[in-house]
Amino acid sequence: MKTIKILVLFITSLFFFQACKTDKIALKLDLKEGKTYTMKTTVKQNMTQTIQGNTQEIQTDITAVLDYKITGRSGDTMSIDLIYSKMNLSMKSPFINMAINSDQPQEGNVMYDIISQLIGQKISLKVLNTGEVVYMSDFGEVMDAILETIQLPEGYNEDQMKQQFNRSFGEGSIAGNFKLMFEYLPEKPVKEGGNWETTTETDFMIKGLYESEWTLKEIKDRIAVIEGETDITAERTAVETGMQQFPVEMEMTGTQNTLLNVDKSTGWIESGEANIKMEMKLFTSNPQMGEMEIPMSIDMTVQYSSVE
Repeated sequence: MKTIKILVLFITSLFFFQACKTDKIALKLDLKEGKTYTMKTTVKQNMTQTIQGNTQEIQTDITAVLDYKITGRSGDTMSIDLIYSKMNLSMKSPFINMAINSDQPQEGNVMYDIISQLIGQKISLKVLNTGEVVYMSDFGEVMDAILETIQLPEGYNEDQMKQQFNRSFGEGSIAGNFKLMFEYLPEKPVKEGGNWETTTETDFMIKGLYESEWTLKEIKDRIAVIEGETDITAERTAVETGMQQFPVEMEMTGTQNTLLNVDKSTGWIESGEANIKMEMKLFTSNPQMGEMEIPMSIDMTVQYSSVE
């Protein structure tokens, strides 16, 4: 009789364990009003391009620290003040060797002047718990204020600088990057080992389509470990940077592998890394050189870490 009781207890505990393992969790962006969340993002990019048989390598490193201050909540919508806290930028190529740190002044460097003026600027957002940005304050006013305080280099005008920096820091860029950063959020609750798919379109540099499959690999205390595989495509599209004298078009394909540690109660990334490989073609023409097709390969690593 004792043996039977032990067997019943074992079977009962086994079913209980399996039930716990299949509990589903709802992963949504649920940031607390009055709290500031700080994210450090580090991007390391190596780009190889071939122009008329000459191969060039361009290495770019960017580290940015951004504060997300939650100023209000209304249902599933959060009001957020996004503030640039720090930024480092370095670029190496056969034609340029540049390093900029927002904490280290560089007299006469227009890039430093713009980045240093960007530090501390506030951009107001309204964001859904899916990570979608539904409102953003006018970045153009921020850019106008910055340009009034700096001396533009010879050959540049304000319209060109606005277009160039809107690509990196403007409404489309911020909203697009925000949505991509939180692309892993599922529409429905998922269980450990569960899979879901997301599709995200962007239009802040080139019209791109990101098709991802995600897996909730593991739940460890308050952390959800999420893994993702993404296919990236962009059809041949005109690109306007404000700098080129001749028409430019670009097409792109690529893949991204992502591993994230996410706070399951807030949906916020505690740490993570994305490895991206892209093949691009740039098409242009001019009277001297005629039609040109420039192949480009990009290897990029993006690291996220939440800062207390």
